[in-house]
Amino acid sequence: MKKLSCLLLMLVCLVAMPLGAQTTNKVIKSWNLLTFSDETVKNLEADTEHWEYNSKGRYANTQPNDGEELKANGVVIKETAGLFIGAGMEAGTLLLRHAMGDNNGLQMQRNRPIRIDGLLAGQSVIIKMISSSKDSHGISEVSNLEGEVGESTYKAQNINTYSLRVVADGSISFTNSGGVVYKEISINEAVADERPQLPKVRISQVQEVDTVINGMDKTFKRISLACDDPQATIYFTTTSFGNIKDYQQVYKEA
Repeated sequence: MKKLSCLLLMLVCLVAMPLGAQTTNKVIKSWNLLTFSDETVKNLEADTEHWEYNSKGRYANTQPNDGEELKANGVVIKETAGLFIGAGMEAGTLLLRHAMGDNNGLQMQRNRPIRIDGLLAGQSVIIKMISSSKDSHGISEVSNLEGEVGESTYKAQNINTYSLRVVADGSISFTNSGGVVYKEISINEAVADERPQLPKVRISQVQEVDTVINGMDKTFKRISLACDDPQATIYFTTTSFGNIKDYQQVYKEA
């Protein structure tokens, strides 16, 4: 264990080892929303109570959704199975683009979360989408996910790809900012990072030291620094009221 005792006003310390980053591996589950099977289209066509064909090559909901998996003719639509779309999308605002070529996808004209259950911490969620109009839209907020979302990520007529990471085991959700078309959603397995990680430095107070400087009584704190990794190189510098007192130095053995 490396240790240093010193008399400091304030300490800034760094450990000179690389901080690893997480990478992703194989796809565990994916939803290809560009293609709908003949079976799904037949069920949509038969279910006139819940779906209505649109002349633009889409089927639109005829009544508000219930927040469960989408169904047609009493059968869960296999292309969207496992996606739970927030309830209350009124008639005509939830559309399945099945015959629009490259413009196919799951179109949502209201801001609602899409929930996916049973994910594990560290997995990545990849979402490909596009705005359904000339306005810029994207993902406005997420739950149990981390990554860049919000207004700065919105795009208009270009495919927008989000790469988000699952924070904790359980359900996740993501919410659109306006009219969008989801193209593909996939869950990727996380790969453990085998590169060296940044070790922690422990700072502890050893004792207080009283002294007199320019006729004024001062109390300083003597501290001790330690790192469990014997191979770590620890650098430090001292500061006073935000001003750097000296250049960084390598810690020496106590």
